[in-house]
Amino acid sequence: MESLDYRYFKIWVNKQSARLRADGSVRVVVAHANPGVDNWIDTCGHDRGTMCWRWIRAVEHPQPRCRVMKVGELSRD
Repeated sequence: MESLDYRYFKIWVNKQSARLRADGSVRVVVAHANPGVDNWIDTCGHDRGTMCWRWIRAVEHPQPRCRVMKVGELSRD
């Protein structure tokens, strides 16, 4: 659990910064370079690691669904 340099890299999505999808969900994309989609998180050059999800004072605690895909397979919505 290395804390990446939040001063110079986009490494988080929070309540204020998250862009919701039409159905109210949030998709977070973790990639080495900005693929031009909402809610992108920079890997800061790392090719593996862990991620922490926190729900502070949340009414619900949804279970994230994760998958690995090619950048070209991302939809822009």
